[in-house]
Amino acid sequence: MRALLAFIASLILSALAGPVLAQTMTISAEQAREEVNIVYARILGEHPDPFWHTSEAKWREIYEELLQRSGPVSIEDHYFHLSKFMALTFDTHVQIYPEADSPGFETSYPIRLRLFQEGVFITAADDPYRDWVGRKLVSVGGKPIDEILTKLEEISFSDHSLRKRSWAAEYLLPHPAVYRHFGWMDEGGLVAVGFERADGSVFTDRLDEATGESYDTVSRSGTNAAYYWPEGWRNLHDIAEGNVPLSRSRLTSNYWFEEIADGEMVYVQLNRPFNAEGGESMFDYWLRLFQQVSAKSPKYRRMIVDVR
Repeated sequence: MRALLAFIASLILSALAGPVLAQTMTISAEQAREEVNIVYARILGEHPDPFWHTSEAKWREIYEELLQRSGPVSIEDHYFHLSKFMALTFDTHVQIYPEADSPGFETSYPIRLRLFQEGVFITAADDPYRDWVGRKLVSVGGKPIDEILTKLEEISFSDHSLRKRSWAAEYLLPHPAVYRHFGWMDEGGLVAVGFERADGSVFTDRLDEATGESYDTVSRSGTNAAYYWPEGWRNLHDIAEGNVPLSRSRLTSNYWFEEIADGEMVYVQLNRPFNAEGGESMFDYWLRLFQQVSAKSPKYRRMIVDVR
């Protein structure tokens, strides 16, 4: 499936090859149909069971819809149409990710969102949205956030429904292209977003397309790992009361562990699967951990391994 991913990415990025396409940001309906046919043929030919979750009849329905498009097709819309098509696999191994140099995805809003059981929250942000950190997002373009996420789940990739929803909130919502495609952005490039106060009241603010930053800058995590946030952004640590959670206390360390719960448990965190520069190698680290676990008496009641 890796070959398929690379192949699909090349299809999307190939639209930049011709000067006319680069200027107009569109491809012809014929070119769009050709790519849809190629994508579908590759999925049918390479996926071990493409209809395990979505019926062949539903696949054909969406396929026929894409073939019936007429006139110029914008690169952005084509991207989302293919995303919806490929998301039918309900499989993380068949997916299209927006690349930093893909048309329409060059910029992102400087915000990070996370889906919690209580809702969608702003967990980190840079100017001009720094004071948004900690806010609970409840609407976009006048539509309830649940309705927004349900719509975005159609173009989200996962083999689990909850992951599709978190993908929609955490990965798609920071992209201005999403708001343009679905018509949630007004002609001035503004998006009305509703937030809920602690007392339950709701107020409205605006996302401004003009505040978008380089996708590469926004997606960078600085010294932190994985999906956290770039250095210098305001984040939950800045507004939280009390101590920093253990899980976020040593994010600059590639790997570490310590005893907790009065020595009854051991907490292990792997932030980066690489040898620490100028420090203990991963091999020596794991050897030391295994030696400590083996020698522990009485044995640890539980080991917590955090690889987030």
